[in-house]
Amino acid sequence: MAPQPAKKEKQKAAAKKKRPRGASRRPDADAPSFWPAVLKGLLVCVLGVGLLYGAVLGVQQLPVPKVPDATALKNVEVRGEFRAVSQARVEELLLPLLAPGFFSLDVKGVKEVLEAEGWIRQAAVGRRWPQGIWIEITEEQPLAYWGKDRMLVASGKILQRPQGLASKALPLLSGPEESVREVMERYRDLNALLQGSGMSIASLQLENAGWLLEMKSGVRMVLGTGELLQKVERFLALSKGLLAPYLDRVAGVDARYSNALAVQWKDS
Repeated sequence: MAPQPAKKEKQKAAAKKKRPRGASRRPDADAPSFWPAVLKGLLVCVLGVGLLYGAVLGVQQLPVPKVPDATALKNVEVRGEFRAVSQARVEELLLPLLAPGFFSLDVKGVKEVLEAEGWIRQAAVGRRWPQGIWIEITEEQPLAYWGKDRMLVASGKILQRPQGLASKALPLLSGPEESVREVMERYRDLNALLQGSGMSIASLQLENAGWLLEMKSGVRMVLGTGELLQKVERFLALSKGLLAPYLDRVAGVDARYSNALAVQWKDS
């Protein structure tokens, strides 16, 4: 028997009273869930940032690792004259500095260490990809011997004479340590003047009494304390005039007079 209309109305009213206020319709079981996916994505991002930050801290706290083979220096090219500085000495200076490898090499530090070596005037240092460096060394230019075991170089420094470096062409200079620059300048001026007449200086000494000059021809000149160029010019003028026929007999010249020369002759 079909239910009566009045009874149906009563059942509907009862159902409405049992339903909670504000409730929505239950979604279908097969419908996709939006919020769980968003929460899952945020979780992944947070974990990812945490791992990255932790990795950075871990690297900072690790001890410095040994240089891997990929960054180790395999080709070190050193160019130079190696007259005053030996190859063995250059290697001794370089080896402790090459350990950091290609990328961590302190190029400026290498340059400074090399240039601190007395006979190295300048050092140029650069990287050569992928695992090499090049070094070019410029040595000090010796200008003269200074005393028995030292040398005066063109930069004005007095350096210990290296073993094996010897040249008969270099003059012998000497004088007080504080007069190095003056002795060097006087040598340059006087030698340039003499070379114009085919002569050159064998030694130049500054002593308490003044300047003593010896030429490679063996002639010794006592110059005194002042007007050195004028005194040598006076001798050169006489050597081309009155003294010309007898020049090979001259042993020494005293040029301390204002307008004359005293000539010492060789023993016959």
